[in-house]
Amino acid sequence: MKLFDEVAKVHPEDLWLFMDRLRIEAAVAATAGTVKTLKAVMADTHFPRSARLQAMRTAQYETNNVSTEQRDDMFASGMDSGAGMATPTVRALLAEGYLLEAVRIAPQPARANAKLVRQAKEALGGDLMPVAQRVPPRPFLAPLIPFLKGSMDVREPDDDGNTLICSAVIYTNPAMVQAQLSESADPNGRCGHESLVGRLLLQAATSQFPERQLILRSLLERGARVELLESCADPGNGNCKDIFYPILKEFDERRAQTRKALKRVIDSANRL
Repeated sequence: MKLFDEVAKVHPEDLWLFMDRLRIEAAVAATAGTVKTLKAVMADTHFPRSARLQAMRTAQYETNNVSTEQRDDMFASGMDSGAGMATPTVRALLAEGYLLEAVRIAPQPARANAKLVRQAKEALGGDLMPVAQRVPPRPFLAPLIPFLKGSMDVREPDDDGNTLICSAVIYTNPAMVQAQLSESADPNGRCGHESLVGRLLLQAATSQFPERQLILRSLLERGARVELLESCADPGNGNCKDIFYPILKEFDERRAQTRKALKRVIDSANRL
C-alpha cells in the first residue's frame, strides 16, 4: 500500500490506481469505509461500466471481513443502480456468488444453504443455465455442479455455438464432462466440426494430461466411438501415442471382445 500511496501523490486522479488500491484494501482488510466506497462506485453512473463491474467483482470474490448481509447489500446496490449494471453477465455473477456462499455451508443443496440457492435462482429468474455456462472454462467452479443439476440443458449452445459438454472438452474440465454425461449428454455429440472424442484428440495439448485422459475414459465408458486409433498410434502425431493411444486401444479391444461374445450368443440362438 505504501507504493500505491507514493504513486497516488503523483497521479491523484488515476482511476485504475484507485480501483486497484480499493481491490487490495478489500482483500486485505475490508472496513465499513471499503463497503461504502464499493457501493458508491457501483451506483455512480459517472464511473465507466468497466470500473463498476470491477467493483462488483471485488465485492463478490475479493472482500474479506464482510458479512453475508453486507455482501448482499453491495450486490443490491449494484443491481439497483440501473440497467447498465443489471446485465445478464452481472446477474450470472450475482447468482454464482450466492452459490459459492452455499458451497461453503454444504457441498450439496441442503436446508442450511437453501436460502442462498433460492437467491441464486431469483437473480436469474429461476434459470441457472447462465451460471452453468460459466463453469466449463473455470474448473475452480466445479463445486457448483451439484447445485446446477436439473438446470443444465445438454443441448443448449452458448454464444460460440458450443454445448456445455463441448465447452468442457475444449477447456479440459472433466468434472463438467462427467456431469453432462450423467445428465444424458450424447457422448458421440458434435463439438464444432469434430466429435467430442475427435476434438479432444486433435487439439494441441501441452499440459493437463491426466485430466484429458479422464475425459477420454469418461466419454468411451458412456459409449463414445473409438476414433483415430491408427493416426493416434503414429509417433509423428505429437503426444497422442503416449497420452491417448493406450486408452483407445484398451476400449477397442474390449469392444472387440463384446462383439465376439454377442456373435456367439446370436449363433447359438440361430442353431436352436
